[in-house]
Amino acid sequence: MKCARTTAGALPRAVWRLGGYAHIIINDPIQPEGFSMSNIRWSVVVPEATDRALRTYLARKGGKKGDISRFIDEAVQARLFELTVENVKKRNRAYSRKEILEAIEEAVGAH
Repeated sequence: MKCARTTAGALPRAVWRLGGYAHIIINDPIQPEGFSMSNIRWSVVVPEATDRALRTYLARKGGKKGDISRFIDEAVQARLFELTVENVKKRNRAYSRKEILEAIEEAVGAH
């Protein structure tokens, strides 16, 4: 396994080459206000059946260039939201419903 560390702008990253695939880890620091980051290119490996199913679905919708990237972006955002909700629910299991509602009321009333 070969590892090369590079810096692309403010994004330090490590690239591992293993079995012909590039595995990239990018540290995305908190962005300052007004800072716009360009898109990042990913190499993604999926089963052939998943590729075929997605391309068929997008073609039936009248797919156009960039649809696969948009689909993946939306799926990642949805999954991250789902995981965040799961984590909040786990964290809140220690509190009663009444305590949670009181904390919400207090926070909302403070604004």
